[in-house]
Amino acid sequence: MSRHMILSFLFVAISSITLLGIYLLEFFYTDNLTKQTADLNRSAKVAEILLADALQLPDTPERHQHLAQQLHSISTETALRITLMDASGKVLADSSEPAESLDNHLQRPEVQGALQHAKSSAIRYSTTLKENMLYVAVPVYDSEGHPEGIIRTASSMTPIEATYSEIRNTLLIALAGTMLLALLVSLLLARRQIHPIRQMTKDALAI
Repeated sequence: MSRHMILSFLFVAISSITLLGIYLLEFFYTDNLTKQTADLNRSAKVAEILLADALQLPDTPERHQHLAQQLHSISTETALRITLMDASGKVLADSSEPAESLDNHLQRPEVQGALQHAKSSAIRYSTTLKENMLYVAVPVYDSEGHPEGIIRTASSMTPIEATYSEIRNTLLIALAGTMLLALLVSLLLARRQIHPIRQMTKDALAI
């Protein structure tokens, strides 16, 4: 096999590993993000059902306390952060923080999307939890079909990001190994081609 053919083969191998790595990383991230979003959406729907009776109670401090207790209980079971807010974005209850300590959420992208009569999601860095979070918000409707609030579920992006980094590092190691092999083969071929020339020069000098 000629040097040109070997180098062409190594170039194809390196290119293939690179393209495969990019595809696998993108597929892994998109697939897991889709599954996590679907899980959060289902959890929000379940929370809506469990909170249905409490949402019909008069707007009193006791109601807010009851909602917070229910959210905390659901959060304990699901390991998710759950936030309940009214249609103006005011937080009524939260499973992790006192509602009164939280800012109005009306301008959050996922809340704006949910107010358009559809579930919505967003990835954002949480200054409270100090990590990237995936948020999914779904609208809560009154008996006449008008949105009266938002239930938002959230989970950490850390597991996805950690596994993504592991796969990326593995692919980078494989790519680096292939490139090193290509370099070694190139050096070996170059040495084999130079050796006859050196030998001819040595013989000529010996005459």
